[in-house]
Amino acid sequence: MRILVAEEDTGTGRLLSSILQRCGHHVEWKWDAAKALKSMLERPPDLAIVDLQLSGMDGLEVLSRLRSDPGTRGVPAMAISAGFVKEQVDRCRALGVLDFIVKPFNPALVRHRVQRAARMLS
Repeated sequence: MRILVAEEDTGTGRLLSSILQRCGHHVEWKWDAAKALKSMLERPPDLAIVDLQLSGMDGLEVLSRLRSDPGTRGVPAMAISAGFVKEQVDRCRALGVLDFIVKPFNPALVRHRVQRAARMLS
């Protein structure tokens, strides 16, 4: 799968990229929300993993814009956040987000959830 990760924290972005690449996925990591959205609109990924705490444009806005564009409306997405806020989870569900990962996360959990998403999508 081609996975786009929108994550501005360098350590988390590198960790996610490493985990996903070791599972055989092609990872495009963007640490800027606007660049991540632009990349997704130009070349929709098989899966988007979006941090909700992006600066400039938060992850919920990225996901909302992704859903509002006819070319990316169906792109599967997962959200990642430093905390579990019910309102954010509810908005993610309303946007059709497949899963919600809370930081700090266990790498095995991320692998499992992405593999589960890949099975659902194939």
